[in-house]
Amino acid sequence: MQSYDLINAFLDKVRKKRRGLFAINGFYLMATFLTLVYLVGNGVSYFWGNLQNLALPFGGLLVLGLGYSFIRYFIPAFFSKFSREQAALLIEKKNPELNDSLINSCQLQNRLNESDAELKVSLGFIKELLESTKEKIENLDPNSALDLNRAKINRNLFLGSLGIAILALTLIPDFYSKGLQNLINPPQPANAVLIGSESAPVNSEALPAIEIKSIKLKYNYPAYTQIKPKTVSPSDGSIQALPGSEVIIEAESNFPLAVAEIEVNGKDRFSLNVKEGNKLIGSLLTRNSGYYRFRVKSGKYPVNVLPKKYPIRIDRDNPPRVVFFLF
Repeated sequence: MQSYDLINAFLDKVRKKRRGLFAINGFYLMATFLTLVYLVGNGVSYFWGNLQNLALPFGGLLVLGLGYSFIRYFIPAFFSKFSREQAALLIEKKNPELNDSLINSCQLQNRLNESDAELKVSLGFIKELLESTKEKIENLDPNSALDLNRAKINRNLFLGSLGIAILALTLIPDFYSKGLQNLINPPQPANAVLIGSESAPVNSEALPAIEIKSIKLKYNYPAYTQIKPKTVSPSDGSIQALPGSEVIIEAESNFPLAVAEIEVNGKDRFSLNVKEGNKLIGSLLTRNSGYYRFRVKSGKYPVNVLPKKYPIRIDRDNPPRVVFFLF
């Protein structure tokens, strides 16, 4: 094999290794950004429950991180030209003992087919230079021209972020499942409670004095009871029914509402349809005795848990009578 063929093969190997190094750096950095952004986002979702207000900052941070990784590593690796001359200059920079012989050999080898009359240097000099350069690079490691420390740093960053992810799962077993659940189905925002409720009051001037009136109850009893539906109108809101009954609640508000729901015993919630701004209709299923109250939201005001509690009384369901006929 000719001297210039060996030199070109060496330069091509450097170019290939550089491309692979840039690609692995890009992969490590992108994976690190994705892991860290997911960890922080999942942590916010887990502990605070709502990422809607932070979606734009998190999205921007993710785009910036991935964009930097792509521009810094993937574009130079796959879309930017990196010639043999550039590879030779890179090697010369890292190995000054070559004394520019590699870059000179790379440029002069293309003139081997010219005559001495056309050259400012003799063909013999070029061939001697190529042979000398070949001997210098025979034991030269192509990796010596590459910045391997950067790859180690990016690899350690990725492994560190992966370790944090594993540690979070070890210390908080439901960290990812609950975080994802809160992300898909965000919990209700914190309540702003009126004076007279169980929680600390807020300034009454900040919230309208919302009242629920004109309550109408319609009872649909379980089919096995064979009891006909019953309507109570007007009603004071008190519910008295058999377990498993559906109670349709219709009411009106003295203030226009955007959202409304019923809270039963402080935990179960049932949505109400809001019509014409102040007319409410919805239903709940009776299970246990206790109470229910209204949760409403009006315009720019926060969620408002109305203080009045309406009692729920569950009647005892007598066992069925079984009659045997003897013939």
